[in-house]
Amino acid sequence: MLKRFFKVGLALIWVMFVLSACNSRTESGDTVPSVDTASVVPTPEPKDTTNKSTLVDTTKTQEDTKQVETDKKGKTIHVTIEEMKFNPETVEAHKGDEIVFTNKDIVPHDITDEKKSYKSPTLNPDDTWKLKVEKSSNYYCSIHLVMKGKIIVK
Repeated sequence: MLKRFFKVGLALIWVMFVLSACNSRTESGDTVPSVDTASVVPTPEPKDTTNKSTLVDTTKTQEDTKQVETDKKGKTIHVTIEEMKFNPETVEAHKGDEIVFTNKDIVPHDITDEKKSYKSPTLNPDDTWKLKVEKSSNYYCSIHLVMKGKIIVK
């Protein structure tokens, strides 16, 4: 009788273990909804209605590609911070151009000139910071010293 009780108890524990493993819950305890991928329709990108033309440098690899917007005031150069890198790492600009740094990483970063002539505030994810180009400089992230970039003024 004791053997039978022991076997039934083990069987119940095993069934409970299997059922709990099959229960789909997140860390917060919410159930995970199922998604029918056949019914997913991609959302179209919004159309740019500004009068700016977008130039993409296709002579470099994707990670070196920079996007430049031109308008009457000169140009705005975009540098993205992601995966612990400045992209592009080297930027060519003219005096008076503007560089917009955007943090697309999951951790905070900053932009600090090696000669300390400028320093951004700490940029949290999705924050931006604008720099008016005055002269060539080397910069880095003072939070992550391995991250470096360069501005070359033509």
